[in-house]
Amino acid sequence: MNERMQELADEAEDYADNIVDQGGEFHQTYTKKISELIITDIISRMYRYEMPERKTEKLIQEICQVYGIVE
Repeated sequence: MNERMQELADEAEDYADNIVDQGGEFHQTYTKKISELIITDIISRMYRYEMPERKTEKLIQEICQVYGIVE
């Protein structure tokens, strides 16, 4: 797991630890939170690009690099 993904995973785990006890609800809460964090992070990166001139390929490359995804 790359550094950014680990940061988001840690944040989601801390969040879930504070909301529920370990068990089935923990996993569901953790999964929901990490998904929200990833999506929010991606959207915030999208806002860096001006709309008519946004380079889709450049955006995809950045997202793949940040999350350690190999195309």
